[in-house]
Amino acid sequence: MIAFGCALLTGAVPIISVLKRDLIEYVKSGGRSVSGSAAKHRMHSFFVISQVTLSIVLLVLAGVLILNLNAVLKKHVGFAKEGRIAFEVQMPDYRFGGGWDEYKANKLPFMERTIEKLNEMPRVINASASNRIPISPYNMGHSDFAMDHYEYAPEEQRAGALRMVTFPGYFNTVGTKLLKGRDFTDMDNSESEQVVIISQNTMEKYYQDVEPIGQTISFWGKTLKVIGVAEQVQDKPYFMSWDGYTLYFPYKQWDMENNIVNFIVHVEGDPERSIQTLKQAILDVDAKVTMNVHTFDEVFEIATFAQQLPMMMTLFFAFIALMLSGIGLYGLISFTVIERTKEYGIRMALGANPITILKRILKGSGKMIVWGLGIGLLISIVLCVQINPMLSDVNTLNLGVFGIVILFVTGICVVASLLPAIRATRINVIDTYVTNRIILHPLNYRGGEPGKQVAFSPPDRVPIPCRSARLSFDVAGSV
Repeated sequence: MIAFGCALLTGAVPIISVLKRDLIEYVKSGGRSVSGSAAKHRMHSFFVISQVTLSIVLLVLAGVLILNLNAVLKKHVGFAKEGRIAFEVQMPDYRFGGGWDEYKANKLPFMERTIEKLNEMPRVINASASNRIPISPYNMGHSDFAMDHYEYAPEEQRAGALRMVTFPGYFNTVGTKLLKGRDFTDMDNSESEQVVIISQNTMEKYYQDVEPIGQTISFWGKTLKVIGVAEQVQDKPYFMSWDGYTLYFPYKQWDMENNIVNFIVHVEGDPERSIQTLKQAILDVDAKVTMNVHTFDEVFEIATFAQQLPMMMTLFFAFIALMLSGIGLYGLISFTVIERTKEYGIRMALGANPITILKRILKGSGKMIVWGLGIGLLISIVLCVQINPMLSDVNTLNLGVFGIVILFVTGICVVASLLPAIRATRINVIDTYVTNRIILHPLNYRGGEPGKQVAFSPPDRVPIPCRSARLSFDVAGSV
């Protein structure tokens, strides 16, 4: 609807302009004076300035978003992506059962046999499993927890934790460091003491003056002993707001939620080469299971999609706007050159240097470029200040981005102006007179220097000194 309205508006402007013309004056002028009205030139200039302004704004925003995406991609997310593959396997209740007893009797043996099988495969460095993949948008349920050493204030929001159920060796497999304590072992089972590993931000928030190892946490009605602290991980995608914490639980004390287990394998070399072999290894354990396969690189691309899409869209429209501004500026200068061919021909016959003509044309286009740059930069600065809090990984008022955009847009606009301006300096004076049907009357040369105005008759004719011969001509007018 908006596009239709814009098309209707832009189409109506020239139609209204034609309807308002004085046709008699237009015929008398030979189609030149009316088309060269100041109002029309102001309208053309307005459109060109608007296009340059839009190009500046969109390119600056695209540059800022590119910097932000680059910062996100370089940011340490707490795990390694290279060589990691995740096999998301379904364990439906109708086959494996849905209770805790069925979990221990059916699901645990299947997961343990599968991990053992995967670790035996060639090019596999190590394999483990968890209920979800880091930075994945799936299985993101979280719950509140309490700590025995910490008492919440009356108005304080209770801490929420993402629940991660993991196998021994999980942290080593995904490349997450254990900052304190130990990893889970097979001894951490339903018969032993309930244990938990907390995330780095949990320790930094609630254990500033207390050693976390050995402290207890209350979660889902259970009292859990802290045995380790894991490096901070980007648990949720960037496009999802999350300021909570992560708690890790051993797989023998907590079941996998949603009947899904993610077998995570670290392989040597290109992970794509190992997918089919590892997939078959899982099917050898249970041929009826279904699975989805993702490399960690693919999961990371999905998680950063919210940063990539606006950047790509803004960059696309920025180049469209830049192309339109270049075409618009080129078209306007070309139109002006054609419209003023007679004037430029006369100026050159009067002795005007081609460089003077070139400077005169570029001066007009330069004003439009400067106006477009100035307005575009002001709007860009305002927008960058507004979005700065949303992009915490980059300074939106980056001088490098502004400088590159200014040089790029200025270069395109100068080239678009220069091409028709150069063409104007190559006007053939005699051809211009013939094309515009101007009659040249030679005047008798009475002496004096070539190019000097001389006496003439009749008095209504204007003498034009000719630089190429010892003759003077005068313009009799159009016929």
